[in-house]
Amino acid sequence: MKMEYYRKAAAVLIVVLALILPFALKESQITAVVDLDHVTAESSYINYLKENNGGEFEQNAELEAEIMQLVKESSAELAERKNYQTVVLKHPIYKGGEDITENLIKEIDRNNGF
Repeated sequence: MKMEYYRKAAAVLIVVLALILPFALKESQITAVVDLDHVTAESSYINYLKENNGGEFEQNAELEAEIMQLVKESSAELAERKNYQTVVLKHPIYKGGEDITENLIKEIDRNNGF
């Protein structure tokens, strides 16, 4: 009688594990890192915007806001497509983080016909 109880308990345990195992093995989320200085220096589209607005974007608040919005939107699109949980600006990160700067430059230029 005792052995039958353990067999049933083991069967229930196996079923429960089978039901929750997919959640435990869920794809891990990745944090992405962007070097904003590199993006603003290397993106053809951002350089086009800077040239048509008198040079450095730091001196023009409206242009700076436009570029930051562009970076934000393009980062969000790239993050969704590549399954990045978070996109942060490059600064000392002690663990993890995948540098997506080059991918973001390509994303901005491609989305804007450059």
